[in-house]
Amino acid sequence: MSTSTEAIDERMIRGIAPDESTGKVSTKEVRQFLFDRGATVAGVAPATAFADAPGGHRATDIIPNAESVIVMGVKLISSLVDWPSLVWEQKRSTVFNAWLVYDEGCFDSPNIRLARMAGELATAFEVNGYHSFFSPGSLGSTTTCLNAAR
Repeated sequence: MSTSTEAIDERMIRGIAPDESTGKVSTKEVRQFLFDRGATVAGVAPATAFADAPGGHRATDIIPNAESVIVMGVKLISSLVDWPSLVWEQKRSTVFNAWLVYDEGCFDSPNIRLARMAGELATAFEVNGYHSFFSPGSLGSTTTCLNAAR
């Protein structure tokens, strides 16, 4: 009989188990993990790709032995992104508060979705022995997850 912790661990690591021969998790597995959870775009870059970024913005500033940076995003609903017509068209502003709809649809909901995905991914890496970090998305666009060697 498994404990609740074991059940959570099994669910969290599904899809990103390290390759037995290399000990690494493939980009394909990471992207599939994120797509299965609702991401519409996802990518993995070597941490060294950010070596020229300003201090405090490099993956290795957060995790000194970071190997990868994982970025994900979700599609925003087109009619919500077209906020000028929602906000400035007088007839619509009398029907609902367009600013609240825009804020919820283009900021709050996407950021909640992204934070949940990033948290699950970071936890899955941690369960597999990697050090991880995730930065909640801003402006509903992307969330970054860093992972380092075990």
